[in-house]
Amino acid sequence: MTSRAPGASSTFNADFQGSLSDRGLAEILHDVQTEGRTGILHLERKGLSKRLYFLDGGIVFANSDVESDRLGEFLIAGGVIDRSSYERAARAMQKTRRRLGRTLVALGELNEEKLDTLINEQIQQIIYSIFSWESGHYSFEAIIPPVEQDIVLKLATDEIILEGVRSLASDTTVRKAVGNLERIPHHASSAKLDAGQVTLTSSEGFVLSRVDGATSIAELVAISPLGEMETLRSVYGFVSAGILDLREPDDPEKKATARSTKPPRPSGER
Repeated sequence: MTSRAPGASSTFNADFQGSLSDRGLAEILHDVQTEGRTGILHLERKGLSKRLYFLDGGIVFANSDVESDRLGEFLIAGGVIDRSSYERAARAMQKTRRRLGRTLVALGELNEEKLDTLINEQIQQIIYSIFSWESGHYSFEAIIPPVEQDIVLKLATDEIILEGVRSLASDTTVRKAVGNLERIPHHASSAKLDAGQVTLTSSEGFVLSRVDGATSIAELVAISPLGEMETLRSVYGFVSAGILDLREPDDPEKKATARSTKPPRPSGER
């Protein structure tokens, strides 16, 4: 297979698909990341269409049919360029066939380092906007490579999941995803925390420090001074980012590691 231009549409056979009213974006990202998938996650709602691009489970690009999500509008809204600069770049693009960002660099409007930072911010803005979607449809298209190599970005997928859950996932989505409060959170892996790849808030650090492989979600909520929703949101974020797993309460192994080992200390708390 060859990659298609970002935003191009065609008929494809979805590897998996479903409704966003049944599963939130964080859960979908968790599955794609865990399974190491490469391809395009198509998301649609009320006539809007957005796409996330993955290499080996990591997000490397995103785009959208929404005008305000596009790079030019993003830069204008942020006061980085004005409308006349954008129009000058658009005229130059017709001659050179360069992308907008590289054209702005060539015209002296931006330098390479600033451009890379701004494109990362724009892509993350597109991704975060989808966390609030409680309806719509998603489908995953396996395609190698999913996008042209020259626009592949290095994005911290785990951080994006946590940040999306922190501020954008609705209470309804969080409650539905967490499900049975009698389930037992346990540490899936401390590697990301030990390596400093994930930055935690103080609230998240508190919740994680109380996970011992025996205490249920309901018990965490009961002992947490953070309130029910903030505690549930932290658990949901950790599970979605692959930091915690959940066991059913009747799992015979649920107390196997209970309180026998000290939970890993989260690094990089803020």
